[in-house]
Amino acid sequence: MAGCNTRSGNRHFRTFYDQETVAIYLNKFKLDSIPAEIGKLAQVKRLSISKDSSDGWTIYPPLSALSMWRQKPPFRHLPDEITRLRNLHSLILVNLDLIDLPDNFDELDNLDSLDLGMNKLTISRELDVLKGLKNLKYLGLLGNAVTTTDIETLQKAIPGLIIDSDLDRGNIEPLRR
Repeated sequence: MAGCNTRSGNRHFRTFYDQETVAIYLNKFKLDSIPAEIGKLAQVKRLSISKDSSDGWTIYPPLSALSMWRQKPPFRHLPDEITRLRNLHSLILVNLDLIDLPDNFDELDNLDSLDLGMNKLTISRELDVLKGLKNLKYLGLLGNAVTTTDIETLQKAIPGLIIDSDLDRGNIEPLRR
């Protein structure tokens, strides 16, 4: 697996253009969000993006404080260019302060595993694009605002979908609509 561990100016991801498996740690590039250049990773099948590298500890807020944490800046967006990655099968977008997904995110129709853990998403607002990912087998939603209705809606739209959320773990009270 290729990982980002160099700082290369404006050519952030050039060394990964022909890779099938890529791990990108934004802090290694001194980036605070995903640049549009991500769309140039045309060969990638497995992509993991997070702020921090896995060589240290990452501290998340306690589960009891998640709702307050989700309301505090920074708030970030994925560039639309990520939807150009049509070969993607596995996508991990963890701890990126994402508040929404691109409208055409469901064009990633080969995606079978998606982890959106520890972002600031309100899943009820993302249901339409998530329901469009018909090949999805696994969806990680830990740390996001999710309701039991959201989970039921997604599982009805995508039969057999396994969803990992705070609700499954019994760690928090279900959000009510």
